[in-house]
Formats: sequence, C-alpha cells, structure tokens
Amino acid sequence: MKKRRTYTLRFILEMLVVFSVLATILIEVISSLHVNRTSLSSNYLENNYHYAKKLAKNTTDILTALQNNIDAIAKQAGDKPLKNADLQAWYMANRQYFHSLLIADATGHIQAVSPAASGVTAGTLLTSHAARLALSTIRCTAPGRSTSSPVPIRHCTTPKLQGGTRRPAFAWRSRPCSPGASRC
Repeated sequence: MKKRRTYTLRFILEMLVVFSVLATILIEVISSLHVNRTSLSSNYLENNYHYAKKLAKNTTDILTALQNNIDAIAKQAGDKPLKNADLQAWYMANRQYFHSLLIADATGHIQAVSPAASGVTAGTLLTSHAARLALSTIRCTAPGRSTSSPVPIRHCTTPKLQGGTRRPAFAWRSRPCSPGASRC
C-alpha cells in the first residue's frame, strides 16, 4: 500500500501565505494598470480639449480679421470704384488667405477680379448657390454720404461663407439707396 501523504500545519500555512502574496500582487498590478489607463486617457482628453479650444479661438480671430478686411474693401468699393492696381495690391497682401477676390454689385454682376488669371472676367453674372445665398443675405450699414457722391450710400457686405477652403472672397459694391430702403 501506498503511504498516505499528510500535510503539516506548517506547510499549509506557508502555502496560504504564498497564495495571499501572489493574489495581492496580481490585484495590485491589475488595479494600477486600470488606474494608469484611466488617468492617461483622462489627461489625453483634457489636453485635446484645451488644444481644440485654443485652435477654435485662433480660427475665430483669423476669420474675424478676414471679415474685417472684406468689410473694409467693400466699403472702399462702395465709396468709389476701385482701380485694378488697388484691388491687386489688396489681393497680394492677403493671398495666403484668399484664392481670388471678386467685387460684384448687388445684382451679382462682377465688377472687378483679382488676380486676372482666376478664370472669371468682369461682367460675368454670379449664378452659383453660394452667390445666390450671399446676394439674398446682404447686410447693409446705415445710409451715409460718400465723399465722392452726394447720393446716400449704403455699404453692403456678405456674411462669412461657410464650408471649404480657398473660396473666393466676395465684396459687394454698394449702390445708391433711398434713405428708407432695407436693402441696397
């Protein structure tokens, strides 16, 4: 017969201690990995949020400056017809932001284009959806007197265009309006 193996109390206690130590190490490793992963993802998301917020502010600042530039050139075009040299100089100063610059009247006929090689010529009627949308949402300032004309003038500009990059900038040339008119 085989001799029955017996475990001593000492051996049982040693095995219990070894098992407890191994279980504790395993639990600590798993919990530290979980906490570390949660902390890293939280920090990563927080940093991305702040970076996106900063980019949004910078983009807003750039778009505001561009809209101010377009408003200024629209005001100049409303006061007096712009010379091609003036239009070209404005375009060259802002060409990193705009593909081309179109000056059109309130009916959508192009008055001037810069650069001339943009594929559009003066006198062309704007018929695209974006142009029709811009024509329907022209905003005008209060009527005032132009230095070159005794007729009351409203300065009209389009709202910011949405979508895509490298879009033409539209500056609308004002036309004389009656003092009570809501649109140019």
